[in-house]
Amino acid sequence: MKEGLFWIIGKNKADLYRGNFETIACFERDAEHVNVWERIKQQRPSFHGLGYEYFPRGRVWIKNGTAIVFLNPVLLNPTVIKKIKEIFELPEKAEVISDNSVQNQKL
Repeated sequence: MKEGLFWIIGKNKADLYRGNFETIACFERDAEHVNVWERIKQQRPSFHGLGYEYFPRGRVWIKNGTAIVFLNPVLLNPTVIKKIKEIFELPEKAEVISDNSVQNQKL
C-alpha cells in the first residue's frame, strides 16, 4: 500500500466513467497538493497558468494499516476508484470518502 496524493485529468465526467483520463500521482506521505503542483507544472508546460485546484484531486492515507481514499465528489465512480486503488496498490476494502472541501474548476 502506498500513501500520497493524486489528480485525475480528464475532459468531462463522461470520460471519467469510460476510463478516458490520466492520473498524476505523488507517493510522498506528507506532500501538499499546492507544492507538488508547482513541480508538475515545470514538467508539463500545458499546465502553466492552472492552479492546483483546477483538476479534481484527492489523497490516500494509511492509518493503522487501513487505507483511506479522500477525493473530490466528482471522482466517486467505480472506474476512477478502481484506478486509484491499482496505482496506490490498495486492497479492495480500502475506504473511500468524498471530501466536499476539495473543489475543482475543470469538471
